[in-house]
Amino acid sequence: MENSVLKEKLHQVIENGDERLLELLYEVVKDFDKQEIIFLGEPFSSSQLIQRIMLAKARVDKGEFISMKELEKESENW
Repeated sequence: MENSVLKEKLHQVIENGDERLLELLYEVVKDFDKQEIIFLGEPFSSSQLIQRIMLAKARVDKGEFISMKELEKESENW
């Protein structure tokens, strides 16, 4: 997928996103400084990142997430 198409899709996601999605996107990109994004030790492309964001948005829209309080409680057992 071309860079311009990816940018347009990402703009659409941001424009249509609710506060939860925008916070999620911000957390994903806040420390991004043109370095390769690493997932499980392997770099992945911007199109793969956008695909992961779109899938994450779909999960959030379906309510498939836990609150920060739930995560903190769960992490106590790690």
